[in-house]
Amino acid sequence: MNYFHSPSTGRFYVETDKKIPKDARLLEASRGATFYGVQGRADTARSSGREDFAKSLDVTAEAIENAVLQQEDVAARNREARRAGRNQRLADSDWTQVPDALADKPELKRRWAEYRQSLRSFDLNSDDWPSAPEAK
Repeated sequence: MNYFHSPSTGRFYVETDKKIPKDARLLEASRGATFYGVQGRADTARSSGREDFAKSLDVTAEAIENAVLQQEDVAARNREARRAGRNQRLADSDWTQVPDALADKPELKRRWAEYRQSLRSFDLNSDDWPSAPEAK
C-alpha cells in the first residue's frame, strides 16, 4: 500500500483515495501508515466533537513529518558532501591516468584505474570510502 502527503492540503492519502493532490509525494510505507493512522484518529475525534484532541493529533503528525523532512534534508546534504569528496578524489588522481604517468609501474597504474572506478560507483549513502593504492 502506498501513502502520500500533500504539502498544499497538509493531509495524508492512501493510494486508494479518489482525489490525491498533484503535489502529493510518496512516503516510506511504515511512515505513511503511521501518519495516515494518526490523521484517521484525528478525523474520528473531530467527528465526535473532540476538536482539542483532534488538533493535538494534527500537530503531532505535522511535527513528525517536519522532523522526517529535516532528516531527509540532512541526508541530501550528506550525499552532496560525499559527491563533492568523491569528485575531489577523482580530480586529485587524474594524473595517474595520463598515458605516460606510471609508465614504469603498470600494476600500480592498473590499481589506480580500479580505485577510480570504485570512486565512480561509490554509494553516496556510505561512509566506507575506497582506499587509494599505495606505491609499491
